[in-house]
Amino acid sequence: MAHDLRALWRDLPPTSKAVSKIGLPSGLALLALGLYLDHERWPGEHGFATNVLSSATCLMFAVPFALVVLSRLGEAHTERAEQRAAKKSAEKELAVFNSSLGGLRHVADSLSAHASASFQPDPLSAAQGLQAIANQQRGEMQRLQDNWRFLYKTVYPRLRDNGMSLTTDWPLADVDKIVASAVKAHQSILTFPLYTNRANSDSPDAIDPMRAAGAWRDDLESLLGIAPLAVQGPTTPPQ
Repeated sequence: MAHDLRALWRDLPPTSKAVSKIGLPSGLALLALGLYLDHERWPGEHGFATNVLSSATCLMFAVPFALVVLSRLGEAHTERAEQRAAKKSAEKELAVFNSSLGGLRHVADSLSAHASASFQPDPLSAAQGLQAIANQQRGEMQRLQDNWRFLYKTVYPRLRDNGMSLTTDWPLADVDKIVASAVKAHQSILTFPLYTNRANSDSPDAIDPMRAAGAWRDDLESLLGIAPLAVQGPTTPPQ
């Protein structure tokens, strides 16, 4: 209790401290004066002065009380409101991210077939099929990247500032790397040519279709294998 009071006093603005240092002793002095005058039956003959003295005494106690106690209660209410808002926003964004991630399960299954099947005797058709999958998933991969970036760069710092966090069975920095790797693997299939025969297999820009499918699949499987992200906290409630 004493530690909390010291911390509360230490965090007060200089103006609030100065007003409290003046107001409380002045209030006590006016209270003592009022009790003395009441004992001497002075108030009965000085009604207006008595009211002024009573009001001044109350004011000397009320102003420090408002600055110290009520302001802290207001801050605590604001902190709790911000925590609730941050948690609600995070849970909403997590639902969107987990939904977009779950929608990529069928993509990972399709990529497994491309990564394991031989690209002979029709490697061209197989490569075109892989690029067709990549084209179909442009929107989903873009949403995955945007949702994760917003979670990691905006929602997570806001949670952390309010004593909360995002939790899963992997470090968030590793999840960020996997998302980036999955997006890069997807973009490579769209951007670079897939070699389909020996004529273009030596091209410096050509990508092995089976390896490209396997890399994209592995990243998606890693993301799908992560436990769903959840909000943890707050660790300590506002005082």
